[in-house]
Amino acid sequence: KLMLKNDCLGVWLKFDVLRNWFFENSEAKGEILSMLKIIQFKELKDSKVEEIRSEVKTWNIGEEHENIWNELIETAKKERELERKRVELKEKIKLVEARINGLNMWFEGLFEL
Repeated sequence: KLMLKNDCLGVWLKFDVLRNWFFENSEAKGEILSMLKIIQFKELKDSKVEEIRSEVKTWNIGEEHENIWNELIETAKKERELERKRVELKEKIKLVEARINGLNMWFEGLFEL
């Protein structure tokens, strides 16, 4: 769990560590879900998330755990989309501020004449 919480490791490496742990401890199906929750899947592209989702499905973690896992992945996708929209909005705000600053400079120039 310590390695999964380490911010220096990438998501893919964390998943690789978890996969190796699971193959050695496949009877700990309840524990695997709590460790999957630690990894920030929202940082990955959809294609990589789907690769991981497909692999976890082969682990046979049980229907209940699989449902929770699928909800976790869907939440990560929504969070990534919200973050993308937040960044877009921030960029739009910067553009509007730049336009306003440009207009202010123009008006100041008119009054100096």
